Amino acid sequence: MTTRWETIATNFGPNDKPYGGGAFRVNGNEVISLKLVGPQLTFKPASELKDPETAEFTEAWMDDVSKRLNRRTVAFLTGTLHGGLVRTFQERGQSSAWWYSKNWLAVYISTGWMD
Repeated sequence: MTTRWETIATNFGPNDKPYGGGAFRVNGNEVISLKLVGPQLTFKPASELKDPETAEFTEAWMDDVSKRLNRRTVAFLTGTLHGGLVRTFQERGQSSAWWYSKNWLAVYISTGWMD
């Protein structure tokens, strides 16, 4: 039994940091993508830990779930499958939705925020 799926690219948008998946559409070689990403969390090196068995964040806000939620970002990217993607829109937000026309000439993006 064969599938109708075809692998086009396996390294989709790795240069957009922080890396994360999102909703995307492909038309030929063109790509548009909307993604919601959290903040980049970093950990102290082992030499700076109070307890060598417990990982510690580098900044205090990283340990607070509500503060991590408030540092999310909505990003809209455009580009090509093999040429890479570029952020064309970025806004702080905890949720997002989009609508785009069939020819991609119009894209509407809605971001949501709850404090």
